[in-house]
Amino acid sequence: MFSVILPFHMDIALLERSLASVADQTLQPDEIIVIDNSPENLLADYQAPYSPAFTARLSIIPVTRKQHAALA
Repeated sequence: MFSVILPFHMDIALLERSLASVADQTLQPDEIIVIDNSPENLLADYQAPYSPAFTARLSIIPVTRKQHAALA
């Protein structure tokens, strides 16, 4: 079991390319954790694009301005 952690800040297209890259890997993670460091919490209602190769659980953790990403 392993996880992939992706930082996010304001660029949904980059996040989707990152998720596609993870889905293309031979060994799939059990979960993908996205740290949402956008000032407006852009990923509050985000749904990852469907891919049959994408089997990992997706968790999004919002980081508030008062919180540091390492503490999330």
